[in-house]
Amino acid sequence: MDPAAPGPLDPSVLMMQASHRSSVLWDVQVSDTETIYTRHPDSAPWAIDARIVPYLQLARFHDFHLIAYGRVDRALLTALVERWRQETHTFHLPISEATVTLLDVAVLTRLPIEGHAVCIDARQFESWQDKVHRVLGVRPPAEVTKGSSLRVTWLAQNFSQLPEGADDATVERYARAYLLYLIGVVLFSDKTGNRVQLLYLTLLDAPWEVISGYSWGSAALAYLYRRLCEASQKNVKEIAGPLIILQLWAWEYVLIGQPIRSVGRGAFAPPLLPPPHVPYGSRWSFERRTRTHTGSGVGFYRDQLDLLRADQFLWDPYPAEAYAALPQHSGILSGAWRASVPLICFDMVEVHLPERVLRQFGMVQGVPPPCDTEAELHHSRKGQDPKNWLEVNWRHVARWEHRLDLLAQGAPIEAAGAPTTADYMP
Repeated sequence: MDPAAPGPLDPSVLMMQASHRSSVLWDVQVSDTETIYTRHPDSAPWAIDARIVPYLQLARFHDFHLIAYGRVDRALLTALVERWRQETHTFHLPISEATVTLLDVAVLTRLPIEGHAVCIDARQFESWQDKVHRVLGVRPPAEVTKGSSLRVTWLAQNFSQLPEGADDATVERYARAYLLYLIGVVLFSDKTGNRVQLLYLTLLDAPWEVISGYSWGSAALAYLYRRLCEASQKNVKEIAGPLIILQLWAWEYVLIGQPIRSVGRGAFAPPLLPPPHVPYGSRWSFERRTRTHTGSGVGFYRDQLDLLRADQFLWDPYPAEAYAALPQHSGILSGAWRASVPLICFDMVEVHLPERVLRQFGMVQGVPPPCDTEAELHHSRKGQDPKNWLEVNWRHVARWEHRLDLLAQGAPIEAAGAPTTADYMP
């Protein structure tokens, strides 16, 4: 990069530089303290009754529930957003490209990777109030609904406390209500922060074995990619989505500003290996004591990422114990983590490109082939009538269903003796 003319020297890959937020950093004086606003709940306004836990487990959401809440480091996430590129779905760092992959979602959250795409016929043949009444057993008043959304406070007020002596049908309804909150406010959150999209209730209006049969992990990654693509544009001030996944990924891979654990008398230690019955991301769930220099804000992270050394980034941060504890639906047996496929969340389609980050899979990285993240897919469903997204996105769904035929390939680093080919990043 030429300091006198910042930006990519070759625009054939990074073709959207003119609209990227990094161009603003070069063009004008930017504050070292101003961060992007993150929409992520620190905690849930919910009492998780033990009676609904079996249903969370049936739906394969209990593990994610365990790591879903907590503060995120806005300064760190801001610095990462500035390095995200929609053209490649990767963070562009001095050492290479890197990204959040299906492997990371599986290990950190245990959301299912195997399963059908989260893509259904979203057309409604009843009012949203009628649907809420039928599925959850309580009819919301008109003033708490707006279009296809529901006020979160109403949902919490009516379902956060399961009554004593509730029958099985009532327990199930309360479990579905909490899942609506977990999916709509945490996993697929929007920028309002106070409303939940009732589109997600359509997915919960089904037997538990159907709910558990979706690839929620790939849908979460599609949603995260989309929100990163939006937030990486000029003048965007907010980011929503499953930010806890991005935060956990950053703490695992980037050895800058990680929280450290207090062990008494002014002593600190790194996080512990979690027990096998909880997701690996839970190891960061302690009373956090971050290094004091991170208090200097986003300017600190910008500088540190600009100067990032090879020994400050872990290409495979997870120990063998983390892989050994994974359930079958994580994709550990099939290798689905390496699938070069569309990731789908209703109307959202985002491409997973493991061939650009092969070192994250223990394979030698060469010059990646040309990629197309299909900019025309980056539309908004806002203001659109619900559609049959299975029909609209049929070709992407078909590729997802054939994901095991589309695995990225590479030589193991151990066998090759070098992590990259000679022509990669000379």
